Amino acid sequence: MSRNNHLGKVRRAQVLGYGPGAIIDFRAGAEGGGPVSVIASSLESWEQTARTFGMNDPHVVREVRLEKVLGKTHFRLPPVDDSDGDGAFPDRFLRGYRFPTWLQCPSCKELKYAGRWQSAQGDPSRWCAPCSRERRTFVVPSRFVTACENGHIDEFPWTWWLATRSGTELACGGEGERRCRLRLESSGGSGIEGLRVSCRADDCNASASMAGAFSEGGLDGLRCSGRRPWLDGERVACDARPRTLQRGASNLYFPVTYSTLSIPPWTDRVQDDLRAIWQMLQAAQEPILTQLIDSAAATNASLHAMSEAEYARVVRERVMLARDVTAENLRFEEYVRLEGEDATPDFQVAQETVSPALSGLVARIGRVERLREVRALTAFKRIYQPAGQDDPGRGEFGDLSIGTVPWLPAVEVRGEGIFVALDIDAVDAWLADDGVAARAVRVDAAHAAEFEQRHDGEGVREPVLPEFLLIHSLAHAVIKRLSFECGYDVASLRERIYVSRQPRMAGFLIYTSTSDADGTLGGLERQGRGERFEATVRAAISDAVWCSSDPLCRSGVTSLSESLNLAACHSCLLLPETCCEHGNRFLDRAALIGDGIEDEAPGFFDGLEGVTRG
Repeated sequence: MSRNNHLGKVRRAQVLGYGPGAIIDFRAGAEGGGPVSVIASSLESWEQTARTFGMNDPHVVREVRLEKVLGKTHFRLPPVDDSDGDGAFPDRFLRGYRFPTWLQCPSCKELKYAGRWQSAQGDPSRWCAPCSRERRTFVVPSRFVTACENGHIDEFPWTWWLATRSGTELACGGEGERRCRLRLESSGGSGIEGLRVSCRADDCNASASMAGAFSEGGLDGLRCSGRRPWLDGERVACDARPRTLQRGASNLYFPVTYSTLSIPPWTDRVQDDLRAIWQMLQAAQEPILTQLIDSAAATNASLHAMSEAEYARVVRERVMLARDVTAENLRFEEYVRLEGEDATPDFQVAQETVSPALSGLVARIGRVERLREVRALTAFKRIYQPAGQDDPGRGEFGDLSIGTVPWLPAVEVRGEGIFVALDIDAVDAWLADDGVAARAVRVDAAHAAEFEQRHDGEGVREPVLPEFLLIHSLAHAVIKRLSFECGYDVASLRERIYVSRQPRMAGFLIYTSTSDADGTLGGLERQGRGERFEATVRAAISDAVWCSSDPLCRSGVTSLSESLNLAACHSCLLLPETCCEHGNRFLDRAALIGDGIEDEAPGFFDGLEGVTRG
């Protein structure tokens, strides 16, 4: 949209969910203006907005470890004007293109392109002139669009549908002819079957029901256009089958994000000193590297009451450490810091004494009093939710930009949380039971079959470990209980799971965060204190003993639609999608309290005092 077609405001934290390629609905102009639907434009348009301010722009976000893993030089906050009207950054706005361009009059039901409706200069809304004699009747964007699993999106093919489903040739000549006058109206009944599209042009009485438009084969015979309107309308060859979707459907846009916590030593003032030259330090080889380090030491050492030699040693160690950062050790570094005690402006952890009742089951409880998380948008998916950050599942990831840009959009949030690490010896003892492994094998086999179908036998799959089912299920159970204990809405709590055998990890972090620079109020981390957290765990395990959907839930019947779960359903373990980083998969309530039916596997918390096994 051009700048004089300003539509409204979007919160910065929302932008990662409505990034390039996503459809956003607005109301044009002042209150009472017409509805306008746009598709957010590519990162190149963000770059045009930010170019004036360069790397000193306060909207540039740095997170050394995530930059290394994603191969980027920096991140950018969405170019949203947050200057509170002080005029400091007057050109900060997101751009988008009108989509879909088929608009319909809610009164006369006529359906046609945006350019064929009444409009005023500088006003992006459109209205129907014949229906606006007494009061302006704004037209609305079409409810239907088409998309494919490879991320492409296009208008619904109205005239193609009419021509193929009516069984008659369109006498008006189709959408390319001015005489084509389409209408979409209800013919009675409920559901999509009650909608009919027809042409009211002279000598053309074609009409067809919309029945079957949303079925998987509803558009058979129509090739995907490969259209990417957020990338300046660029089209690519595509052999995927297009599908009809509602414009506001939740499966029209699945953002794919990477995130990491800002941990020491990357959160101190020394790192702030190095921000301007960090990329040069990472790329430099000897003797240039030594020269850069010595120059930084000469300039900054005295600011930290350090000698130049000591400062240079710290910088060199940090540069070498950053070069070793990989996607595989990103979580482990966080895990190590969460097990300790640190206090920096962006990361503060205090370890609690584990209560006697939990001792032997839980090794550590950390109150994370302060944390900073950077979330970067890397891609998106349509129709099918991605299987993981690196695995698109069925189809392909959608591109955020036309070419390659050295940055990604990101938001930084601050908050608090509770870190829990289970006792490794207790986990190993639980794993020694054959029944535990047998239950995990069922989920692992289902995951293997799904992976095989998606990748045609290529690629390396991470196995589903029994301890992952345990820790993930425990995190969900505790999140549900914490929403009662500390007053946070369950959708505002999030998980980070730390599970692997090499290096060994067995824990989770539950946290809440906000984009406000002051973070949150401390209500969550206080629940990690002593007896408070013991009571929370007891209540969470007691809640898991019985589900209102039992015995169907416990026997796995309610999870048949999701083969990667066992005993889990919406009544017990499933959470809002904002909470779970694994898409509500790999859950088994029986890992906590046993299956209680065939007694095939013990629960990890069977011995917890005061909890009766189901």
